[in-house]
Amino acid sequence: MFPYPEGYLYPKNCWYIAAWRHELGRSLLGRTLLGEPVVMYRREDGVPVALADRCIHRRYPLSLSRLEGDAIQCMYHGFTFDSSGACVRIPSQERVPPAYRLRAYPLAERWEMVWIWMGDPELADPARIPDMSVMHLDTPGWRPAVGGRVTAKARYTFIQDNILDLSHLSYLHHDTVGGMQVAATPPLVEDRADRLSITRDVRGDHIDDLPIAGIVGTRGRVDRRMEAHFFAPSLHVTSSYFRSASEGGAEPGREFGGFQVIHGITPETPRSTHYFYATTRNFRAHEPEYDGELARMVQMAIAQDEEAAKLCDDMVEIDGLPPEMHQRVDAAALKGRKRVQELMARERREVVAMEPAGVPS
Repeated sequence: MFPYPEGYLYPKNCWYIAAWRHELGRSLLGRTLLGEPVVMYRREDGVPVALADRCIHRRYPLSLSRLEGDAIQCMYHGFTFDSSGACVRIPSQERVPPAYRLRAYPLAERWEMVWIWMGDPELADPARIPDMSVMHLDTPGWRPAVGGRVTAKARYTFIQDNILDLSHLSYLHHDTVGGMQVAATPPLVEDRADRLSITRDVRGDHIDDLPIAGIVGTRGRVDRRMEAHFFAPSLHVTSSYFRSASEGGAEPGREFGGFQVIHGITPETPRSTHYFYATTRNFRAHEPEYDGELARMVQMAIAQDEEAAKLCDDMVEIDGLPPEMHQRVDAAALKGRKRVQELMARERREVVAMEPAGVPS
C-alpha cells in the first residue's frame, strides 16, 4: 500500500485507540479496525470487552445482536459467546466444541481512551502504550477535553504525513490556525527512542484575523513555539504556544498561553482511517465555554485535513503515478514513514522466525 512496499498495510503488534471511554457501555458497538470487524461493550462489572464481530456460524455481525448478561447472543441462529469469546450455547445441541470461539482482543484504558491490541495477544504489554505525560492531562493549570472521532476517507499514511509536516498550516489552514510564517520556518527533527519530535520557533507571525487569535486572546504579531511528537504508529501530539513577538509585538514577551491537539490515528481499512482527537490548553482553563470554541476550530482544521488527504488518496489510485519529489521540510514525514515501515518489517521477521524449520527430504 502506497507509500510502503507491496503487501505492507499496517503494523498490528501495537496499541491503537479503538474508542473513547464513554462510547463503551451496555450496548454493542461495532467498529472496523485495521480491516477487522470488532464488537465492543462493557461487562456488568464495567470491564471493557472486544471480540471479533462475526459469528462463527454464518458470519452474522454480532454488533447487531444482543447482550444476555455478559454474553452476546447472535440474533441469527442464537449462538451465544461469553466475554472471553468462547461459544457457550448452541440452541440445536447440548455439546459445544471447545474450538468454537471468537477472537478476543486485549484492551487497556488510559485517560478517556480505550486502546486495543490487534496483533499477537501474547505480546500485548500495556507498558507499550505511548507516553501520555506530554499531553498535560494531569498538569495543574491545563484543561483537557475529549473532542470526537471522524472517519477519513483516506489511507492512514496520508493523515500521518499531514500531521508530521505542519508547514501546510500556512496554506490549507490559512483561515483557521495558520499564519504565513509557519511554512517559512524550518523544523528541527529529533529521533528519540520512543518518539519522533519536531519543533518550530516561528517569529513575528500575524494571526489577528484568524479564529485562533480570538480563542487564545493574542493581539498583534506573535512568536509561536510549535512542538509535535509522533509515537509510531498511532499517536500524535501537536502543540502551539503563543507570546507577543519580541520584535514588533504589541506587548513584547507577554505569554498568551498554548494548546495541544491529541491525534489518534487508527486505520479502518486500507483506504479509510479513524481519526480520534482531543485538546488540552493552559489559557482560560477555568472557562469551560472555551472548550466548545477550541473544539469547533479544531474540527474545522481536521475537516480540511481530511479533504486534502482524500484528494491525495484518490490521485495515487490513478495509473501512471509519478515518483514523489521530496523537500528538506519532508524530513519528519519521511522519518515517520520509516518508523512505521520498520514496525511492519519487524513483524514479518518475527513471523518467519516462528515458522517451523523445513523437514529435510
